[in-house]
Amino acid sequence: MYKKIEIKNFRAIRNLKIDDCGYVNLLVGKNNCGKTTFLEGVFLLTGGSNPDTPLKMNQFRGLSPVDIENWRTFFNKLDIKIKIDISGNRTHPYEDRTLYIEPSSRSGPVPSQGNNKKGKVDFGLSQSGFAETEIAIDSLMLQLYIKKRKNGKSRKFTSRIIRKDSEVITKRDHDFKDDLMGIFVKGVFPLGEIVQRYHAITMKKQDDKILQILRDMEPNLNSLTIGGDGLIYCDIGLDRRLPINVMGDGMVKIFSSIADIVSMPNGVALFDEIDNGLHYSSMRLLWDAVFKAAYDYKTQIFATTHSQECVKAFAACASEFEQRKDMARLFRIDRKDDAFKITKYNDKELLSSLESGWEVR
Repeated sequence: MYKKIEIKNFRAIRNLKIDDCGYVNLLVGKNNCGKTTFLEGVFLLTGGSNPDTPLKMNQFRGLSPVDIENWRTFFNKLDIKIKIDISGNRTHPYEDRTLYIEPSSRSGPVPSQGNNKKGKVDFGLSQSGFAETEIAIDSLMLQLYIKKRKNGKSRKFTSRIIRKDSEVITKRDHDFKDDLMGIFVKGVFPLGEIVQRYHAITMKKQDDKILQILRDMEPNLNSLTIGGDGLIYCDIGLDRRLPINVMGDGMVKIFSSIADIVSMPNGVALFDEIDNGLHYSSMRLLWDAVFKAAYDYKTQIFATTHSQECVKAFAACASEFEQRKDMARLFRIDRKDDAFKITKYNDKELLSSLESGWEVR
């Protein structure tokens, strides 16, 4: 579990540090204050040995993951001369992780955009054949350092994203296997991906936990089954099973969120706008499910929201969760120009603030 995370020179963040993280962490603040960028930074640090991770980040933003000009957007103020520096202190296991990302560049024209090929990335050209910029980023180098605090041993792993002619390839240290897993969730995954994730969970005989949590929302739920058509069906005591799609968006959203958490035991699950598409009346059910799944599978949660109703449901669940006290944190991020101010609330402080009528989102 991360206890402290510091991000430097990544996207709009010049320097942001959050300390005393909990198992379940909710980030709030105005638009463009850095909430999503913080989640991306944590995801990069968690998957720092995988060179595909930065490419996925831009894909989440709707940018072409293979357009090398988009690689500049990783760097604060597009300044590729200053490397990205993301660090985190973890407990269980006790280790310090640091990720550096820096480019190599040269003068000259670059291809403007690209398309995926099997195993490679092939760039198509603009009408003129080249983008207008005169500085090309040839590659990105990721250096991940992991230091075990118990014995002081440190390991370094290097991976690269490389543009070679009209292709982009990735190279990684195949001898390294990282025990830390992470997932970044923006909205709801396509149902096909949810089915695949649930299938993997059933193969590990962990589906009973999901059923127990979903029964708080639908007490008549007896079982879940994957049909031959690739849909998930619910048995709620009727003559026929019902596709989970017709059980309402709330059921699909909560089921998807639980499956995401269960698939990352002892890992990290990051939810951007966790309440997106969910009616306010289901907020408490969502947080009850998230807290239970996070506790059972020791999965650390980082989530964002703009909703005051979501914050209130989070606070109520945090204060009443009996299995583990002091499990949750809310961090409010305020930004003025390049300066960030972090205000931390534990469950008691958050409830007190809400009862006093404070706007904490």
